[in-house]
Amino acid sequence: MRGPVIKQFPIAWRRFLGTYHAIAGQASRLSLTLHSRLAARLFPAASRLLNRALLTRKAAGCSASANLLLTIFTALVFLAVPISRAAGLPPVFSPGAVWPDTGGQSINAHGGGILFHDGTYYWYGEFKSGKTILPDCNKSWGGTRVDVVGVSCYSSTNLYDWKNEGIVLPAVPGDPQSDLYPGKVLERPKVIYNHATRQFIMWMHIDSADYAAARAGVAVSQLPTGPFKYLGSFRPNAGVGSEDDAVSARITSPTSRPALDPPDGQMSRDLTVFADDDGQAYLFYSSEGNPTMHVSRLSADYLHADGPYRRLFIGRSMEAPVVFKHAGRYYLIASGCSAWAPNAARSAVADSIMGPWTELGNPCLGPDATNTFHSQGTCVFAVAGRDDLLIFMADRWDQWNLPDSRYIWLPLEFSPGGKPVLRWQDHWSLNIRNAISPAARGHRVVETVNTHVNIQKRIEFHRLMHPPKLPETRESAPCQSAGLGDIIPA
Repeated sequence: MRGPVIKQFPIAWRRFLGTYHAIAGQASRLSLTLHSRLAARLFPAASRLLNRALLTRKAAGCSASANLLLTIFTALVFLAVPISRAAGLPPVFSPGAVWPDTGGQSINAHGGGILFHDGTYYWYGEFKSGKTILPDCNKSWGGTRVDVVGVSCYSSTNLYDWKNEGIVLPAVPGDPQSDLYPGKVLERPKVIYNHATRQFIMWMHIDSADYAAARAGVAVSQLPTGPFKYLGSFRPNAGVGSEDDAVSARITSPTSRPALDPPDGQMSRDLTVFADDDGQAYLFYSSEGNPTMHVSRLSADYLHADGPYRRLFIGRSMEAPVVFKHAGRYYLIASGCSAWAPNAARSAVADSIMGPWTELGNPCLGPDATNTFHSQGTCVFAVAGRDDLLIFMADRWDQWNLPDSRYIWLPLEFSPGGKPVLRWQDHWSLNIRNAISPAARGHRVVETVNTHVNIQKRIEFHRLMHPPKLPETRESAPCQSAGLGDIIPA
């Protein structure tokens, strides 16, 4: 009976369903952030039908069946939320979804990391807002960007509900010479706590708009929620030789320049910091134009690179380093260098953090493993009190609308041989009611809802509902490659 009715009232029907079209994008996002296992199980069946209809509809207009599915889907979403909340069921992680904070705004902390301190988790990251632009100097590789706003911080006690603590390190719009000037680059902020000095230390990649400066920046705070005081930037290990100089000085490969101790230090782009169990901290950073990674010990106050460094993965062109420790061994997950485009992740293991490191290959398994589930890693952390429970954090970058980039959180497993393993989950849940209590050790509950929906279809669906806006180009604004701010003595 519905077919003839639709044909009799095509205009009214389309107008009626136009309302659902207007909220379909919001509904699809909301469905991915439902706060219970019940809602997570309701969503996959509806989303599969919806994706199938939307991805096959004609460009000339929406079919009646697609519009009907939108109606049903929207109703399911809004019915599932109150039911699940009333049931008091635990939350779920929905990788790739819009993730609202406790105030209802999307979490904005890209390329970041997690710090656990005094019973609370802190999530630091790049705050991205405004228009995505493509500077002239970056057109050859598609290096879109947004102006620097600062580093954001969120706090949580359960890893799902995050309170916005504000911008803890803001940009400095009034000073073009400052490292924190909006037209420059601030990426991948990472924070560690120094128990000796009782300070929170933030390291970050600082650069000029054309990425020629390649420096590491440092800021400090007495509180995890800031404000952080910016100390300046530098290239690590100026005048300090690497521990393998005798070998590296003979390397003449076109893909990896020798470490010849340039007077201004080693180039430092994508970076991370790692504090070991004994309190010694280390800096990992992409160097030598990105083909080679360096690892350097940090000083006791965590403010400087200290002593000889080691060159790793020579000629392998790795960025976005993620370093963590498991069962007494050190692990690294990184990506290749392909700008904003995702690529296959790489993993490695070592018995000593200074090496030697042995590559283990791509840790991802299953569909879309060859592009890390359309994402790039940024952090791995253990649930407090549960060293066997590790979570992999990644960014799903939207090259043409960077503020709308999403987050991928997945449970990290290990094969019997000790290789890290990542499997895609549409939805998954951790029993973390006692996650910050040592009493929880040994009791692991990881519940997953994996519908095996092709991730690419989700991305295509999002693009259908939200067509990307072409970035602006700055024809009249040349890239700035000089004038970086205060320098910390190496």
